[in-house]
Amino acid sequence: MASAPPTPPLVTPAPPTNQPADIDDNKVPQDSGDSGRNPGTFEDIHKKTRDVFPNPFEGARLVVNKGLSNHFQINHSLTLSSLQQSCYKFGATYVGTKQISPNEAFPVLLGDIEPSSGNVNANIIHQFTDNIRTKFVTQIQNKKWAISQLANDIRGYNYTATVTIGNPDLMTESGVLVAHYLQNITKNLDMGAEWIYQRSPNVPGGQMGVVSVGGRYVRGPWTFSGNLTLFSLSESSIHGCFHRKLNESLQVSYLYITLGNIRWFISTTRKTHK
Repeated sequence: MASAPPTPPLVTPAPPTNQPADIDDNKVPQDSGDSGRNPGTFEDIHKKTRDVFPNPFEGARLVVNKGLSNHFQINHSLTLSSLQQSCYKFGATYVGTKQISPNEAFPVLLGDIEPSSGNVNANIIHQFTDNIRTKFVTQIQNKKWAISQLANDIRGYNYTATVTIGNPDLMTESGVLVAHYLQNITKNLDMGAEWIYQRSPNVPGGQMGVVSVGGRYVRGPWTFSGNLTLFSLSESSIHGCFHRKLNESLQVSYLYITLGNIRWFISTTRKTHK
């Protein structure tokens, strides 16, 4: 691993509470046969593959959800683990009355709190117009602001442009700026690019930038996606994904990653029982 280039410590969204099924923050486009369609965001070109992979954890977890109205629900979660501290969290979700589509309504406010430590995660998502969607994420840990992130999507007829600012600090002149763009090229192909710029006293040289280009090809039940990340002229990383929906209850995914001299190949299958 020592030969691999360092990945910039990007701002990671706060762990969300259980989000209602009728809210889809980033929908993955389907092969609709329309050469003009919004492709979604660049960060979600691998979403179909990622969604099939499980999220393993050690221990046991109990989650109880209760809807108090059509717009408000609460949840209780208890996690027991021998590797990390066991904890209880109380969460709440509010979905507004601004109906954008049959499956989407805004604003969305969701968050959770860990009473024993006071740690808080909060997310606010709102679609101000048909084309502009804003998301604010914050996280408080050990009585300090750990994460503060503001993202704005501009969704055109056949493209999405996103600008994200993370952990800005005027006192130390530090923060992260992420800009990415995804364009629908044909009815099956989307292509785009991402630029990440980080400024921090903890970064060698005080600042660094990373460029990534990628795309996604959808053909019926098949989805191919990949991106090339350039850390420098001599150091890069390749991320490739393949997803296929075999039937209504069975999906398979393959993931291939290179980073320096390291190679990973992972496959998984998900079967849904209805």
